Amino acid sequence: MSNNLLASASSGAEREAKNAEIMKSYAWIQTADGSIQEVEREVVTLWPTIDPEMKKGLGSSQNSPIILHPRVAPTTLSLVIDYCRFHLAHKSFQEHETFVEKFLQMDARRLADLLNVAVYLRLGPLLNSTKKALGQKIGDKSKEEIWDMLHLYDDLPEVLLVSSILSYKIPG
Repeated sequence: MSNNLLASASSGAEREAKNAEIMKSYAWIQTADGSIQEVEREVVTLWPTIDPEMKKGLGSSQNSPIILHPRVAPTTLSLVIDYCRFHLAHKSFQEHETFVEKFLQMDARRLADLLNVAVYLRLGPLLNSTKKALGQKIGDKSKEEIWDMLHLYDDLPEVLLVSSILSYKIPG
């Protein structure tokens, strides 16, 4: 009977250790709308802006999430997470190029939102690819057509933001 008790206690301790390991492998991220997402730490560590927050202990639980910039919407964050997950899979150069080409086939407004988040998270490869894709979409358009494509409509702060993002380079 004591052997069963020891085995039961041992398996319980093993389960707790395994659960603790699983819990450590995720970070909790809060977006602009207040929603909280659980994201693999492996993905989050690719985001230079967020890594210092994790080192402070933020993101370790749903009660202390890492709060992202107010312009980061859940849908855009999901795109970034998908991009990073693919990047972590260590695919061939050709697979990567094909993925990025398909990934960036979206309207100009979504590309601008994605570009904004890439700047905030300091994701150089995503920033460069998104800038190129957005540049191709708006390259030969008039100012009014660009404003219409990006849904800016005389919103000067948005216009300035998009202009600064298109000219931004990741330091380092």
